[in-house]
Amino acid sequence: MMLSNLKEIPRSHWAVTTVEQAMLPIEKTQRVNPETALSTAMQTMAQAGVKQLLVVSGEEVVGMLRSDDAVSYLATLLELGADR
Repeated sequence: MMLSNLKEIPRSHWAVTTVEQAMLPIEKTQRVNPETALSTAMQTMAQAGVKQLLVVSGEEVVGMLRSDDAVSYLATLLELGADR
């Protein structure tokens, strides 16, 4: 859920709002598969204006890639001097 979506729910309803009412349907999410290159995934996030992507293999959600995690991973590789 994005902050803009949360603003649509009146504060008086927050305590009784269900996850289903607040969630973003999977059809509206940005997705990649586990074999997608990290650079492509980051480009997808930038173009879509999102900070996370669902990682889907077939019909199964197998993970979530957050931009912070990707940047941290790349920074670690640089720090270690890895050629990847």
